[in-house]
Amino acid sequence: MAQSTVDERLPEDETFRSVEIRSDLPLYGFDHPEFWPRSYIPEDAVAGCATRVRFGDWQFTPNPANEFGDVWWLRVVNYGTFHCTAIFRKEYDRALLHEVQTEIGFFARIGEVDRDGAITELWVIQNGAMSGSNYTLLSRLPSDGVAENFSVLQQRCPDGAMRVYEGDLDIISTDYCAINTREDLLTLAIEMLDLPPLGVMARRGESDWEAATEPVEQQPEPADGSFLLESLAPKTQ
Repeated sequence: MAQSTVDERLPEDETFRSVEIRSDLPLYGFDHPEFWPRSYIPEDAVAGCATRVRFGDWQFTPNPANEFGDVWWLRVVNYGTFHCTAIFRKEYDRALLHEVQTEIGFFARIGEVDRDGAITELWVIQNGAMSGSNYTLLSRLPSDGVAENFSVLQQRCPDGAMRVYEGDLDIISTDYCAINTREDLLTLAIEMLDLPPLGVMARRGESDWEAATEPVEQQPEPADGSFLLESLAPKTQ
């Protein structure tokens, strides 16, 4: 039986919410036809990876109505041609993406809905595998080619699905929303379509982007050449 968030009501001042959604085991794998990236055998090579979501650097821009929303960046690269998976790095500053610990994951199109004759695709980012996966709910309008933008949906937990730690770990986050079937995740994504989205996520460029380096100010060298004498002079211990 699919769970429902219909009875959940948040305080009026909490318009936007995104709780962590986790499953005990990954909900999607290569048995799911819309699971990307995935292996294929091209005519002119031994192996390759196909994807419906473009690799590169993606920028999340929060909903203008959310005064507490932050911009963040997601770097998506392909792991390799024989074992296809996405490698994710997430950071608030694009210049720091190369320093962030990586996570493995995938994109999956989990369904679609018809609203007044308009089709909306529902997607997720599935992060992690061992000890479970976490999920980011996405949507987009159908289009040909590789996806380069998504709406990022709110994530509110169905009644009874929130795992709450009753002990004391100071400020360390522990609580999460446990969703352990594809049916429940799809039901939740459909309900989140009725709420204002958290924002949009759009690809902004290649993953080899690097921040411009700050110029180093050079001290002027003395015209009389005394800097050479300083560099050659024996150092006192």
